[in-house]
Amino acid sequence: MAGLKPASRFPFVFVATGVSVLVYAFGLAVLGLLGSSDAGDTEFARVPLVVSSIIVGLVYVAGLWCSRKHAIVARHELGAILLVGLAARCVVLVSPPFLEDDYHRYLLDGAVTAHGVNPYGVVPEQLLVDDPSSPGGPLGDFQKPPQATIATTGRETIEQVNHPHLATIYPPVAQAVFAAAHVVKPWSVYALRFVLLAFDIATVVLLVVLLADLKLPPIWVAWYWWNPVLLREVTSSAHMDVVAFPSVVAGVLFALRRRTTWCSLALVGAVGAKLWPVLLAPVLLRTCARRISVLLWGSVMIVGGSALMLWPMLLGATGDDAGLHAFSRYWRNNEGFFAIWSYVASVVLSPFSINGDDVIRYSRVAVAIVVGGWAALCALKPIRDGRDLTSRILSVIAVLFLLGPTQFPWYYLWMLPLLCVRNNFALLLYTATLPLYYLHYEYRFVLWIEHFPVWVALLAFWVFGKKHKRESANPRAT
Repeated sequence: MAGLKPASRFPFVFVATGVSVLVYAFGLAVLGLLGSSDAGDTEFARVPLVVSSIIVGLVYVAGLWCSRKHAIVARHELGAILLVGLAARCVVLVSPPFLEDDYHRYLLDGAVTAHGVNPYGVVPEQLLVDDPSSPGGPLGDFQKPPQATIATTGRETIEQVNHPHLATIYPPVAQAVFAAAHVVKPWSVYALRFVLLAFDIATVVLLVVLLADLKLPPIWVAWYWWNPVLLREVTSSAHMDVVAFPSVVAGVLFALRRRTTWCSLALVGAVGAKLWPVLLAPVLLRTCARRISVLLWGSVMIVGGSALMLWPMLLGATGDDAGLHAFSRYWRNNEGFFAIWSYVASVVLSPFSINGDDVIRYSRVAVAIVVGGWAALCALKPIRDGRDLTSRILSVIAVLFLLGPTQFPWYYLWMLPLLCVRNNFALLLYTATLPLYYLHYEYRFVLWIEHFPVWVALLAFWVFGKKHKRESANPRAT
């Protein structure tokens, strides 16, 4: 930990950051109690949420960045960091979600899976037919259990599922998590949030271990555990992206320890929760594999395990009512670079009479090629150490997020466990700008305020880094 400043107590800015996170948690709880989405009165909460989120985001970035060189010298100090984050979560957990409504789909999926019905064959609007003797598509006769039980007991939730004409998009591990929450308490967002909290806690524990393995300051765990976006989008809004995090971090730990089998299994588990971790396979296997036979074994495990895991989902992925089919072809939201990319493509391709839908489709394919190519490129050179490994993994996830057509705030969280290990000021700045997402539907221009400062910061740090490397390689005579 060369360059760190041992401290008998936390610097003031660090303490102030912790206090701001707790205050923010109370604010989220109050806004949730006053304007839950179930109450149908959320608009008054939008502006206070955005303003408070931007303020706490700026405090978070500035406070933790200024404190990152301070080392923890006592166990109780690490305990204090963990206790502050847990207290903030406990405060938020008592209030209902507001503004976001994805959790209604999770609750339906959990009920369907827990009752032994294939969730990829269930279209929510088919559960709401008034005539139970109607054909009902893949559900068959609604007069028979368990479909009738699901439709009757969960009608209020099913009516609030967004995109009810589409079947679920969430992979099997996520479905198992939703089902577990349903077993704890049917149709309860509070049960779902407590199950997600278990994954959140598992992630922070694994990050503490990873920081110790890399000989990095334990204080850096606050980058994850105190992040306002995580608190808002997972603890409050119950987005399920955190389910993949423990498996991703475990995969990194196993890769560093050259445990190819366990690394591959961890990655398969992550892919079973969200599809994006499959992009990490080349870099993780490059770290594990010292021999071709090991590389082949890991590849077979990841490809075969992922195919087996995702088979139920992939079987129904091509239908018009399949969520994965619709997401891959049509979804666009809050995108920055992709909006510019697709606009330029439309101008270039306009002389060839290519319609707008085809332009977007070609743009998606181009992004997929670039992201996949970058993931492969990051695995070409030998990986020097753990810091190099985590830097490459972070760059793959960052390219996926920055270029993708959907840049939801909760997708940003995919980077967070790695940002905890490889602090990148420009990417951490998104914590303070992404809250503007909640205004971009009414004010389209705020989209660029979200993304442009981060792009400028990324460019500035890249140029500065290149200059620093040149100066280090060619020191001036003194």
